[in-house]
Amino acid sequence: MSLKWPTGYEDAVLGVASRLNDEFVVLDFEKSIEITMNLCDCDREGAIDYFYFNVIGSMSGEAYLVNATIEEITESAEKD
Repeated sequence: MSLKWPTGYEDAVLGVASRLNDEFVVLDFEKSIEITMNLCDCDREGAIDYFYFNVIGSMSGEAYLVNATIEEITESAEKD
């Protein structure tokens, strides 16, 4: 399988995740929205709408994409 990601979002790629026989390109969600704001010259809300409809919505076939939000984990976070 060939991994793909949206053109122009190379700086948002965090890496590759896998599960069983599937591999996914992992994008930093916040960086993706920043890139979209610059590409589309729009505010955050417009960038989120555009990203979900035109970027995520256009990914099909063998293109697997996962968005990640990076958050600090603290000791007070619930543990499994």
